[in-house]
Amino acid sequence: MKTLEILYKNIFLTKILALLFIISMSCSKGDGSAAVEVVKNTEKELSSFSFLSANNGALATDVIANINTTAKTITANLPSDTPLTALIPTIAISAKASINPQGEHDFTNPVTYTVTAEDGSTKSYSVSASSKTSAKQIASFVFLATNNAITSNVVATINEEDKTITATMPLGTNVTELQPEVQLSELATVDLNTVQDFTEPIEYTVTAEDGSEEIYTVTITTILNQRQILQAVLDANPGTTLDWDLQNTIDLNILDGVTTNTEGTIVELIMAVDNLSVLPPEIGQLTMLEKLNIFNNKITEVPNEIGELKNLVFLSLSSNLIQVLPSEIGELTNLKILILTDNQIGSLPAEIGNLNQLTNLVARSNSLTMLPAEIRGLTSLKILSLANNQFESIIPEVGDLNNLTSLNLNGNSLSVLPKEIGELPNLTLLNIAENQFQEFPIEITTLENLTFLSISANNITTIDVAISNLSNLESLFISDNELNSVPREIGKLINLKKLSLRNNKITSLPPEIGFLIKLNELSIRNNNLTSIPRSICYLEDFNDLNLSKDNQVNCAIPTQKDVLISIYSANPGNTLEWSVDNYQGVSFNANGKPIAITANNKNLSRIPDTIDQLVELGNLAVNSNNLTSLPTTLGNLNSLTVVTAASNNLNTVPSELGQLTNLVLLSLTSNPITSIPTEVCDLQTSNGGVLTLLTDPGEGCD
Repeated sequence: MKTLEILYKNIFLTKILALLFIISMSCSKGDGSAAVEVVKNTEKELSSFSFLSANNGALATDVIANINTTAKTITANLPSDTPLTALIPTIAISAKASINPQGEHDFTNPVTYTVTAEDGSTKSYSVSASSKTSAKQIASFVFLATNNAITSNVVATINEEDKTITATMPLGTNVTELQPEVQLSELATVDLNTVQDFTEPIEYTVTAEDGSEEIYTVTITTILNQRQILQAVLDANPGTTLDWDLQNTIDLNILDGVTTNTEGTIVELIMAVDNLSVLPPEIGQLTMLEKLNIFNNKITEVPNEIGELKNLVFLSLSSNLIQVLPSEIGELTNLKILILTDNQIGSLPAEIGNLNQLTNLVARSNSLTMLPAEIRGLTSLKILSLANNQFESIIPEVGDLNNLTSLNLNGNSLSVLPKEIGELPNLTLLNIAENQFQEFPIEITTLENLTFLSISANNITTIDVAISNLSNLESLFISDNELNSVPREIGKLINLKKLSLRNNKITSLPPEIGFLIKLNELSIRNNNLTSIPRSICYLEDFNDLNLSKDNQVNCAIPTQKDVLISIYSANPGNTLEWSVDNYQGVSFNANGKPIAITANNKNLSRIPDTIDQLVELGNLAVNSNNLTSLPTTLGNLNSLTVVTAASNNLNTVPSELGQLTNLVLLSLTSNPITSIPTEVCDLQTSNGGVLTLLTDPGEGCD
């Protein structure tokens, strides 16, 4: 059985070997090598054809030919007058393909290029090159008086960017039969060259030598009379509340908002709160207009024709829905006042810099984020109001507006100012309230002519001491910030009339505020104050200061410096030459405490009771003033040795002076003395004391 199994296995192996031999023989040639068939590439496309300036000296720029793969044609239009006799093309063809001819060639006539694929198949392309011009511009469009029923030539305005042509014909012109003279680019042609009806806009098609085309739209209008222009306003605004009766009104001057000159020409037009939504282009024909006010309407667009109002001096577009100002606004070269308040304007056109007569530019409450650099051209500008916009920065060119007197940047998102702001020599008003300043802008401290400054409603924590440079300041508003203190240098602002420090975190005020004797309004509400210097209280008592403070804030017990400044603030009109850093006539000891005050002939009318806080005062000279009394508190100054108060209006002296056992001299000459207290007389040397009392004859002690 095992032998039979082995036999079957041998037979099976024999068959397998025979089968493998047959397969091997069928896959081999007689020489024993494998048969491989090679397939060659059939691609023969010409994918690009160009004349590069780098390879062709006659060309200034590269020229890319157009390939028509269906027709197997290639066309190249080269610049006019380009020689065609010796051009070198740059050609891209299929991989493994070849092309003939190659190199430089004469393209005066069509040239056949043959592309041969790897497999030997071919494809031919016919290449045509020409040097025809593509210029197709209307260079001039004029209605000649010799060809039309007009008295003088009318030159149309060509806007090459928009491909529009506009012209305004004289009053009464028949626009249905007009013959323009049209000048074109060399070798170009135009489709219309006869009399045309310009009642509606017409398209002129200009064809270049190379066959390319350009279309210009021509719009012709006629000059309207004054009445027709007003009618155009009514026609454009069917919902207006204007009550003009143009049919039955002979004198236009009696119409509401209309002012004419002696010739009946409109020179002022006021259309305020009249529910206007459209300002028609005919408005540009009021060429003698000097004032235009369309305040508080619903105007969304200002026509380009606004630029025709060359005599305009005043223009108000405020309280409308305007988003864009046309560049033609820059043609109003006589404009002095431009009011754009309360619109939706996002930017001012660069051409606004042409308005070199403009004195007032008011653009409050818009969406402005940046000024054009050309604003430097507003060399006559005095007032610039940009409040309540979206400015995060102000361009340095504002610093070139040397005639600027008022700059309002209130209600923006400013955190810094350009240093050039500090170079405005005539600026008197600066409002930067309601912005995002974290620090006091040091740039403003060089504005020495500033009289009004508001930096309220920011996040300022300190006031720079350089604020003292603003010596002409009359109004200073620093409310609604994060101030903890106020520098004593604020006392140098001696012309200040209004000062607001409310809604801060101030814990104390410097007594130097007492030097501000012109101050008539001081607001310090809603701070962390519990008391204020006595010098400020005296401003309220004797200088008609309107002091707004919290009820719990009282006058503090004065410091030595506060007492001195209180003498100043308690005497309106004094001629003391004192200031923050200078107390002329006052001597101090090594500890900085006053020991002598000489204030003769300084127009003093009172000495404050708080003088007794000057505990080391030894000498007080107040001769030749207007004193009617001396304070009783002088009796508390044990250090006092000399008091001279001659030439005043004293009738007596307080008995408390009798407590001054160190007093050696009391001069009261040239006063209307009626009596001397016994307590004072007892201090005289004649009574065993040390006092020498000087009075006029008959006015001394009994």
